[in-house]
Amino acid sequence: MKNGLITMHELAMEFVDEAQFAKRKGELNTSKLFLQKALALEKFVAIGFPRDEKYDLTRSVFFRSAIPLAIDCASYQEAIELAGLALSSNPHDVIVPEIKELVQIAQEKQEEKVKYKELTGRLIAADISKNQIKLQMDSPNQMISIQVAKELLHQIVKAYWEKVITVESTIQSDGSTFLRNIRQAA
Repeated sequence: MKNGLITMHELAMEFVDEAQFAKRKGELNTSKLFLQKALALEKFVAIGFPRDEKYDLTRSVFFRSAIPLAIDCASYQEAIELAGLALSSNPHDVIVPEIKELVQIAQEKQEEKVKYKELTGRLIAADISKNQIKLQMDSPNQMISIQVAKELLHQIVKAYWEKVITVESTIQSDGSTFLRNIRQAA
């Protein structure tokens, strides 16, 4: 049983690598799917690992691996629940502070996960120093700035420059808008 769980963990880590590769290529939906697969496997491994004192550290490490995957998938409640399971399953002392820190991160992200908005406009400008793209909306005087991950900015500009695009965005409590997904408008 242990060997099968270890193999599942290794596969989950391969999915994480694939997610990072897809994200670098600008394939955000593919990246998200790989992360979700990794989370499902890692969660299964963490919960399924033997509850034996000699495996406390290993089991704790698997929980510590699953929780940030849930956070990366924006499954903040799931991350909090996994942390609760980890903390209630006799975790190794070394890992406890890290799990508590991950709970705090998940709670903060859950609170700031406010609004999603879909915007359609023409990509007419980019500000590399601020990692932003700028969309011209229906009115020529109306422009919206959207934060983009630094590693994706050049790919987005190259692929969508002067095209009408639809951007799914997250609006933070301070009003800033962050790219969640992007596609050419129909």
